[in-house]
Amino acid sequence: MKYLKNKWIIIGILVVAVAGLTAFTLESKKAPQYFTEMVQKGDIQNVVQATGTINAVTTVQVGSQVSGTIQTLFADFNSHVKKNQVVAQIDPSLFQGALLQAKADLSDGQANLIAATSRRPRRPRHSPKLITIAPPRWLRQA
Repeated sequence: MKYLKNKWIIIGILVVAVAGLTAFTLESKKAPQYFTEMVQKGDIQNVVQATGTINAVTTVQVGSQVSGTIQTLFADFNSHVKKNQVVAQIDPSLFQGALLQAKADLSDGQANLIAATSRRPRRPRHSPKLITIAPPRWLRQA
């Protein structure tokens, strides 16, 4: 009895499998659909849509010895640059202000030096050792 029960289960599975394969093969034999349209003159558009992250092929670190606002940019994104090529020019107004301040400090220091050397006590024209004071006349007669 047990053998007959297993036999019917196997036959049932085979019938369902054959029915499924038949339905799949009949459905896939549909003829492809073709659409026709009159020829028109116009622009061809090619659109690519994608999502994700874009990564550079080569990443280069660019640094400078000073910082500031960029006045002129000589290279753009993905531009080819050569070694020692100037890529950007920093606004020199801050550095020119610092240079003028340093020059003013130098001039002030030089003026202070001149003022300090001019206030130095000078040696009198006639040294006290060289001048002999004559005694008064009334003292000489005595």
